[in-house]
Amino acid sequence: MINPQEIKLKANRKYKSYLQACVLQEDFFPLIITGNKRPSKSLATFHQEITSLVQNSKETKGYGYYIEFKEVNTKALGTQNLPAHILFETEFDYLKFIQKQQEVKQFKADMLRIQQAFPELMEWVALRPQKVIQQAKKWTSLIKVLHYFKKHPQPKCYIRELPIQVHTKFVETHKGILKELLD
Repeated sequence: MINPQEIKLKANRKYKSYLQACVLQEDFFPLIITGNKRPSKSLATFHQEITSLVQNSKETKGYGYYIEFKEVNTKALGTQNLPAHILFETEFDYLKFIQKQQEVKQFKADMLRIQQAFPELMEWVALRPQKVIQQAKKWTSLIKVLHYFKKHPQPKCYIRELPIQVHTKFVETHKGILKELLD
């Protein structure tokens, strides 16, 4: 039977899709995870699995997943209520469960900065949301550099001589992401 650790793994696998939905302003919830694993054949183990699943659910913790049960007649256990679906009904439940609330808050702030300065980069953001997260709190400086290179595509000077209000080594240490964004 599916357990809370497997639910967390499956929920984390959906994280990139969630971020993309944020960028594209699409509905992502309710997020449904199937609970289609077979239960243990031992009644005692089955009860422990169900207890663990319920103890880590929204009903008990106040956040996280909600369990939809389905009555199933099994050979080993007889008629039992088994989890058919695991649902995250809201963004809050999902983010608190996977512990990404602060990261998403920063992502949304950075995404807004990018959108206001360079709306043409939103397609790139939608395809690579993890790169936006990797550069968290650096987007103000990155945008300054992008503005400079947009106005001066070929400045004919060394990187350290660029008249940009960022640390001189910033451009050198962020060449990769800057090249990707400028291309």
